[in-house]
Amino acid sequence: MRDVHHVHLWQMHEHEAALDCHVVLDANGWDRIEDIKAEIKARLRDRFGIGHSSLEFEDADHAHRHADLYGCGGSENPGHGH
Repeated sequence: MRDVHHVHLWQMHEHEAALDCHVVLDANGWDRIEDIKAEIKARLRDRFGIGHSSLEFEDADHAHRHADLYGCGGSENPGHGH
């Protein structure tokens, strides 16, 4: 795993938080994507009590490319930085 960005954290219920983020993997990470995903989700649950998480994976060579297509920049949300 090389980077994590575009992180959103919110309260779903009184005692339940949720998180979604983009995880950037290098070439070696793609062969281990399921293990990496399971480890991230376990750490979020065990260390921070976050039981609901959505992870989007990006290749390190293409991270942030066309971010405006995914609502992560561009003219749709000027001033909405991630």
